[in-house]
Amino acid sequence: MSVTLNDIAEKAGVSVSTVSRVLNSKSRSFRISPKTEQLVMDAAKELNYVPNQLARGLRLKKTHTIGLVVPDISNPFFAHVTRVIQKYAYESGYSLIVCNTDENLETEIEQINLLRSKGVDGFIIMPVGVEPGHLLELQKLNIPLVLLDRCFEEMSANSVVTDNFAGTYEATNYLIKEGHERIAIIQGLNNTSTNSERVKGYMSALT
Repeated sequence: MSVTLNDIAEKAGVSVSTVSRVLNSKSRSFRISPKTEQLVMDAAKELNYVPNQLARGLRLKKTHTIGLVVPDISNPFFAHVTRVIQKYAYESGYSLIVCNTDENLETEIEQINLLRSKGVDGFIIMPVGVEPGHLLELQKLNIPLVLLDRCFEEMSANSVVTDNFAGTYEATNYLIKEGHERIAIIQGLNNTSTNSERVKGYMSALT
């Protein structure tokens, strides 16, 4: 059974409101003495009290969690990006909830709804497909959103992406200048903006 504020109050010999104020770092605001504050902290430690972050988040309307939606966590690129995001989120006082979509749009929509139900403060999404309708809904709800690696021309959103068009154009153009004529391109997934931009860059260099 989880430890409650009542349990801590009983052990420390103080009121529940005093316990709440101490645990929420409001001792000074309510002129709670250092001695009483220490009694509460010691009682909480002895009882192995763990704050209910969900309840706290509902009360403060902020959970300090970020939902990260990844298309394929087994891909070394996405795994590395996830690790880096987790590192910086932790350093900023945020926890990360990672959801894998297996490059499936229906799964992506389900995972986003799941994360919304858990009250995440915002999303970082590496989207699947070419239809951003469900992401536009997040924007309408004023839920913070950043697109990573992939984006949509018809959607104005904060994004962190590579210039895939320029990269492929320059690579193809380099091969042409070196005298190569039969230049092939190995594509990724057809229904992603990254692949589409790479193909456009390749074709542009050839024409």
